[in-house]
Formats: sequence, structure tokens, C-alpha cells
Amino acid sequence: MRVTQGMLTQQFLYNLSNVNQQIAQDQEEMSTGKSLNQPSDNPLAVSQDMSIQTTLNQSNAYQSVISSGLSLMQNTSSAVQSIASALQSIQQNVNQGLNATSDNTSQLQSLAETTNELVQQIYNDVDVQQNNQYVLSGTQVNVPASTIASGNLISGNYYDSPGVATAQGVTQSSPSATIATAISDPNGLMQAGQTYKLVFNASSIATNGSINSGNITLETSNGQAIASAAISSGTQLGASITLTSTSTTTSGSVTISLGNVFQVQDNSVSPGSFQQTDVITSSVGTSSSINYQVAPNVNVPVNLTAVGLFHTVAPGGTQDLQTTLSQTVSDLSAMASAAQSGDTSAYSTHLSTLQNDLQNLIANTNQVTNMNAELGTRIQQMNNVQSQMTQYTQTLTNQQSNLVDADMASVITKFSTDQTVYQAALEMGAKVLLPSLVNYLS
Repeated sequence: MRVTQGMLTQQFLYNLSNVNQQIAQDQEEMSTGKSLNQPSDNPLAVSQDMSIQTTLNQSNAYQSVISSGLSLMQNTSSAVQSIASALQSIQQNVNQGLNATSDNTSQLQSLAETTNELVQQIYNDVDVQQNNQYVLSGTQVNVPASTIASGNLISGNYYDSPGVATAQGVTQSSPSATIATAISDPNGLMQAGQTYKLVFNASSIATNGSINSGNITLETSNGQAIASAAISSGTQLGASITLTSTSTTTSGSVTISLGNVFQVQDNSVSPGSFQQTDVITSSVGTSSSINYQVAPNVNVPVNLTAVGLFHTVAPGGTQDLQTTLSQTVSDLSAMASAAQSGDTSAYSTHLSTLQNDLQNLIANTNQVTNMNAELGTRIQQMNNVQSQMTQYTQTLTNQQSNLVDADMASVITKFSTDQTVYQAALEMGAKVLLPSLVNYLS
């Protein structure tokens, strides 16, 4: 077969084009540092790279969840540790109160005041937040955990948190006084996850706790009334009151059973006009565990709840922590008052109940400490998973690097070789092809 000048020229240009493509690929690998820049570079390797990247994305997502969970758990642990420390201080106060003499009224009064401050500190510690959400409120993250912790769990799945009472111009706070002992909301006027105010007003109250006249209003947290009821003369503790909706668009009612709102603790306050405002919140979700998925098929509970800490009777105890704290402050205050008035009978009675308070405090403190220790175990589990996930991510990253990253030394050597081949091709073409074409290409 005769080889024509045209055939030589066509083959020369084809080979030169291939060398140019190799040089262009070498330059792209050197500029990007990647050996895979197009799917056509290595289809199998590209497929493997995509699979590894998908797994890496999942791993990074899990690590983000783990970091968030660890932060939440560590904040919770710090708050619970502070609560445990305050409980130990209260125990010391109670021991001092048990060993104090009845003539040392100043010491008893100081112990009562210090203990009350420690209790308030505990309820402040409960309100630990992360990302503006209360971490001890279960799934009701917008409800302050202190509202749940200090509130009395009443029938109907609600907490009635005692508020501040005003009787004849004297403002006081009674830890055990609540407006309602039960709430029924058949028409759904109250929503889960929202807080409400229950406001009790009486124009006067009798020494036996009966009401002359007054009213009760159910309000939203910003003071908008949603239901109300008038209270007739002679209404007694425990009476059932139906509050009718005040809305023009929503009908229905809420029924409550009156609590011990009229039992004014200060003997110097005579019966008269009375007002108390309590905070009401649904208990739905407040005891719920929050689980984070930290690896495939691995879920870890990341929270403790105020319900578990304050409304669960501890082994070896007879009262939950909320009741014990309220009773302890009440007994220390009553002992100080009895010592000051010389009432030895009342002093002995409260001294005996204070001994029971101490036993419950010890049981409740142990329970809080054990719950924090169990949380610490989960924190360690999360740290272990985080360490394993970090190692796994590093292994995947190395695999991906081996697939994708260019061997720069090899690429530079290849680029130099391809340039040499290119120049050699030009020189060879100069000897074979017409001078005009070679001169143009050169």
C-alpha cells in the first residue's frame, strides 16, 4: 500500500493531538492536586469516591450530633452537680438545726433563711439552657424547668407552681400553697408546651379559710384572660369551680378544685383581702427522654428531667425532693417561730418532723448524685463513640485521598516526559512532512 503525504500528515496530527491532551491533563492534575477531575478519568474510581463521600457526610453528621449531645450533657451534669452541692449544704443546716437549743432563736432564724436561699439557688440551677432551650424540661424545652421542679403535680397532668400571695398588703411566698389541686380541660383551652397564670382574688377570707366573695381567672403568660369564674360567699377549700371561656370565638370551660390558697402562714396577718397568682403548665412531655442517634442503630439518652430529679421518691425516702425542700424550709421557719414565742410543744413537733426531713434529704441527695453518675456514664459512652467516629472518618479520608489525590512527583515527571515527547514529535515531523507545515507548527 502506498503511503501518501496526506496519510503521514493525518497520523502526525493525530499523535500530536494525543500528546497535547496528555499535557493538558497533566496541567489540570498539577493545578487541582486531584487525579480525578472528570468521570471519564477513571469511572470505577469515581464511583468509589462518591460512595466514600456519602459515608463521610453521614459520619460528619453523626459527629455534629455527638458534639451537640456532649455539650448538652455536660451542661446538665454541671447543673446537677451544683444542685447536689446545695443539697449537701442544706443537710448541714438541718443537722445544725437539730442540734440547736430552743433558746438560740437567732441561729434557727439564720438557718431557715440560709436554707431558703439554697432552695432558691437550686431552682435557679435547674433552669440551665442550651441554645435558649431548657435542657431539664423534657420535650417542653420552652417551659422553665424551675416551673416544673417547684410546681405541685396535680390531677389532670398539670403543674401548679406556687406564686406570691398578698394578704391585706403583706406580700409573702408560701412554698406549699397552690390554687388548684386538680384541673380538667375537656375543651382544650390550654395547650401543651405553654404556660398559664391562675389568678385568685378574694375580697376577704375568714379564719376558717372560707371566702366571702371573689373570682378566679385563667390567663395566658402575657396576661390575656381566657376563662374566669366568680366565687360565691362561703366557698370552701377543695370546692370545684368551673371557669368559662371569655373568648368570643372559642367556647368551653376549665374546671379546677380549689387548693390551700387561703392558708396564710404569717400569724400576724389577719384575714382580709387576698390575691395569689400561680403558674400553670402541662406535664405532658416534661418527663420525656431525649435520644440522639450517634451511629447507625445506636441511640443515647442525652437528658435528665426536672420531673426525675424533683418529683420521684428516692429509694429509702418517703417524699420527693420538691416536697422535702418545701417541708424543710417550713419546719426550720416554724422551729424558729416556736422558739421565739416559747411554744415548746410546737418546737418539739417540728424538731421531730425535721428529723424526717433529714432522712428524706439524704435519700434525695443520693438519688441526685446517682442520676448524675449515670449521666456521667453516658457522657463517657458518647466520648468513646466520638473517638471511634473520628478514627473511622480519618480512615475514610485516607482512602478517599488515595483514590482522588494526585501523586505530584509522578505527575510532574509525566508532564516533563510528555513535553519531551511533544518536542520529539515536532522534530520528527520536520523530517517527514512538508517544510511549510512543519514551520507553521513549530
